[in-house]
Amino acid sequence: MTLTLSVEDAAALWTAAAAKTMRTSALTHEDVLDTLGACEEAEIADCLAALLLPIDLAGCRAQDLRIDAVPVLAAVPPVAALGLLGPPGRQAA
Repeated sequence: MTLTLSVEDAAALWTAAAAKTMRTSALTHEDVLDTLGACEEAEIADCLAALLLPIDLAGCRAQDLRIDAVPVLAAVPPVAALGLLGPPGRQAA
């Protein structure tokens, strides 16, 4: 089984992960910040793990869970992301 996700609202993900973590553990708010990061700089993989674990599917036993958080530069043109355009307002030669 493969599940691919695109996080469209990191703040909503963080809020749900923080709420579940506080509800299901003895962690303090400071512990949650240490684990998940601040809402504005959420650790996406840790937030997903907090929401997905423990895996509880009737009749199933989870054998492995791997979360790969891959940042995407969707709004930045590839050439600009590589710095090939030169300084703003000037085209590279």
